[in-house]
Amino acid sequence: MHTLKGNARTHQFNYLTERVHRIEQTYELYQNHPELNWDNGLLIRELDEAKSIVDLYTQTNQQKLGRQTTTHLLPVDEHLVSEQKINHILQLLTKTEDACGPNKTLTDLKQSIQSLGFQPLQTLVDQTCDVLSQLSQALNKPVPNIEITGHPISLSPLAHNALSNTLIHIFTNAMDHGIESPEERTSANKPTCGRIGINITLGQDNVVLHITDDGRGLALHKLHQIAVNRQIYPANEIQKAHDIAQLIFHPALSSADQVTDISGRGIGLEAARSFLIEHNMTLEVELIDPLSTELNFTAFQFVITIPKALCMT
Repeated sequence: MHTLKGNARTHQFNYLTERVHRIEQTYELYQNHPELNWDNGLLIRELDEAKSIVDLYTQTNQQKLGRQTTTHLLPVDEHLVSEQKINHILQLLTKTEDACGPNKTLTDLKQSIQSLGFQPLQTLVDQTCDVLSQLSQALNKPVPNIEITGHPISLSPLAHNALSNTLIHIFTNAMDHGIESPEERTSANKPTCGRIGINITLGQDNVVLHITDDGRGLALHKLHQIAVNRQIYPANEIQKAHDIAQLIFHPALSSADQVTDISGRGIGLEAARSFLIEHNMTLEVELIDPLSTELNFTAFQFVITIPKALCMT
């Protein structure tokens, strides 16, 4: 539900965003007050209403705007090219190569065609800045500087689409939960504008993105207390800081003080992680100091692993 809300906000579907937010508030009410009897009828009616709104947007997109298509189109410069046609050309080149033997010209041509639709990671990051501009106004925080270091890569259409949602969640979390207000940053002798860093490293079979921000860190103490309150952890047991950090992927668990139309970290990240796994990618959270035992605000990083088959390096 939080992922739906985030995507609706990204595309400025304000009515859907507001309606889904109200549904989240209903869930929060029941989660925070277990003594209440769950009104299943109310929950079903609210979900049906959200579905009807999504169906209306879908109908408008397909019938009014004429965007209904069963063909997967790849962006090539400023044009869209049918993926089916590209695959057909590659099959013809492979057959020609098999019949004529190894040929450098054919090999180069195949590699050029295979690269169609690949886009630099920087392009994807630039596209998310529109979302951050909207958040900047809502949170009264400047848009953070996003710096990419390491080995430059381009992403296949599949990796591009999968990472788009994930990066929006991560960047949103950084602005909402981690990066402090300008006043707080000034008091802490930090630049007024926050920073998000993406460092790219190459493995034998994978490309790895290490994503950090210069905010206050992950609120391990809050996550631990919420987990105890929800009876995820026994109150009298000591938990490892690393294990507590993994709670950000726990459904319906967030370190936000209250659910807003932006906050709700756990739900969004859990969905983003599952989506990446479906496409043979991974999303992990790691503490910068893996031996840390202090339950307070702690520096951390997200680590995304992408198969090299989905990238150009």
